[in-house]
This record gives sequence, C-alpha cells and structure tokens, in this order.
Amino acid sequence: MFGFFEDLLELGTCVCGLIFTFFCVGPILIAVGIVYLILASNRDRENALTAYNNVVNDWNNQYLSAFSGATFTFSPGGAASVSLGWSKSGTGYQGITDPDKDGVPQYAAAAYASAPVSTSPWRTYSLIATAPNGYTTNLTIPRGSVIEYATVTQSKSSLNCRMPSDCDSYSGSSYTGCIQKQDCYSLCSTYMGTMNGESCSYPAVLDALCIRVKDSGTGMVLDSQNSRYSDIGCFYENKFSVGIYTPLVRSKVYSTYSMADFRAGMYQIPNGVLVRESNDPYIYASWSTQGSYTFGTSTKTKLTIGISTLIAGVILTILIIFLIWCIVKSCSKKKRSTVRHAFQLLPLHLPSNRRHLLPLPY
Repeated sequence: MFGFFEDLLELGTCVCGLIFTFFCVGPILIAVGIVYLILASNRDRENALTAYNNVVNDWNNQYLSAFSGATFTFSPGGAASVSLGWSKSGTGYQGITDPDKDGVPQYAAAAYASAPVSTSPWRTYSLIATAPNGYTTNLTIPRGSVIEYATVTQSKSSLNCRMPSDCDSYSGSSYTGCIQKQDCYSLCSTYMGTMNGESCSYPAVLDALCIRVKDSGTGMVLDSQNSRYSDIGCFYENKFSVGIYTPLVRSKVYSTYSMADFRAGMYQIPNGVLVRESNDPYIYASWSTQGSYTFGTSTKTKLTIGISTLIAGVILTILIIFLIWCIVKSCSKKKRSTVRHAFQLLPLHLPSNRRHLLPLPY
C-alpha cells in the first residue's frame, strides 16, 4: 500500500519536473534568439569578406597573369636542381570551410610545384627565379627558415582535434560533429608529443617547402618585407615558415631509416617545393582567418536562427502558460464544487438565529 503511494508521489514529482523543464525551455529559446539577433548586427564577417573579395579581384585582374609568366628552379645545395612546373586549379572556394558560402568569392588558385626533392640536410637552399620580363635572380632561402628536424607546436584548431570538454556545450548534429574529432591528448600522444594547454609540441621532420615571392617590377624577390607575415612561407598554421613539417612518426625518416642516417645525409623532401605569389588569396585567407579558413556565420544565418528560436520560444512559453492556467482553473472549479456539495449536505433545521454561521457558497 505504502509502495503504491510512494510510486504515485514519484510520478507526480517527475510530472512537475517535466512541466518545470518545459517552462524553462521557452524563456531559454527566447534568450538564445535575442542573442543571435544581436549577433546579426555584428558586421565583422561582412567586413572580412569585403577585404577578401578585394584580394581575389586583384588576383584575378592583375597578379595571376603576371605570375604565370615566371619560371623557377630549386637548388637544394649539394644535390641536383629541380625545375618547378606551373600548376593552376579550377575555379573554386580554395579551402574556405564556411558552411554558408554566402558572399564568399571563387577563384582559380595557382602555384609552381616540384616532384619530391632529394637533398642533404643542413645545406643552404636557393631558388633561381626568372620574372616575366626575363630578369633572373638567385634567391637564397635563409637557413633559419628551413630546419629539417624541429619541434613543432600546433594548436587544437590546426590539429583539428578536441579537448575533453569542448563538446559539452553542443547538441544534435553539432555535438556529433564535435565528438567525431580525435581527442587532442590521444593525438598528441600518437605524435610522441607533449600537451601544453591546448597545444601539442611534437618532433617533426621537413615534408615540403612553400616559398612566398613577389614581382618587384625588375625581377622576382622573396617577400621578406611584408608586415603581415612573420616569415617567407605561405601558411598561418605553419607560422609562415618556409618548411612544412610532418610528425616524425608519420615520416619516412621514422619508418624506413634512422635519425642517424637522416643526419648523415639521407633525406628526401617527400612533397617537394611550392612557390606561391604574395598576393595569392589563399595566403591572405590563411592569415586573415588565423588558419581556420572560415569567416564565421553569415548575417542571414544568424537572423534565421535568431528568428526561428525566438518564435519557438514564444510559442512554447505561451503553451506552457496556457497549460498551467488550465490546471489552476480545473483545480479551482473542483474546489468550488466540493464546497457547494458540502453546503448542500448541511442540516437545514438550524434555528434561524444561527443560520448566519453557515459558510456561504462560492
């Protein structure tokens, strides 16, 4: 008997908790909707895209055709020189990862690239560049820009991994996408690295070179005076270093021969050498988005989310208020009916001078 009442009490508690939860969801959705509507007034994405569009227009109208007329030969110091071939992609978004491509321009990327390069570590590399006007320059790559063996530090965004608590604030498909990323601690351990905050430092070896050049008007030069970039490389996620590295455990050095052999002179740059023009939109996007290649959520998407959640919150809140009102009204009617019934059962033979003591019906 008591067990039945305990179950009934627990059921009532659950029902009250459910009603309370639904009552809270409405205001929460309203608050989220208001936040998104406020965020929609932020023009950072539009301003960033305006600047990016200007870079793409300059590339299409000026720099692409000029760059296509140059020639490059890479001299790895102590090994045979390698000619770089012209490579141009089809028109596309070129690495921009925005789910909403509203306002994102498309263009054709271009670069000069080589096959894998055999070389000897600790040598001086140089690039023989011939500008479209026929002027040839020998560009020496500073030794500080190319280190064959290094400790590389990457953030979780550039590693595309997640910290243990990163997915706690997500739900639905966003949570699924987050949880599918590899755990940063696990990935860093795989790389034989060490976590420091949200970054992993691991041993790495040279995998490719990317050299940034520009046309000075008289000839091709290294773009070493550009205040945007810290070095003459191509990518923010690589700190604009010329060297592009791969974790040691993934490299040929680790899988096919020892570090002693590597230091003794056995080495190959597996993915070769790449030369890109300083005004390449891809380089600008890498810098302006800090390696994320996304300009953020568009105003249109923010407005859609804000209005949708606001309407859903208002409707849900109204429904919950109506439900509570119906419950209160039903209880009130039941109480009035009970009192009226009790009054009808009272004896009517009381003296007239005591009938004023009777409770009045509602």
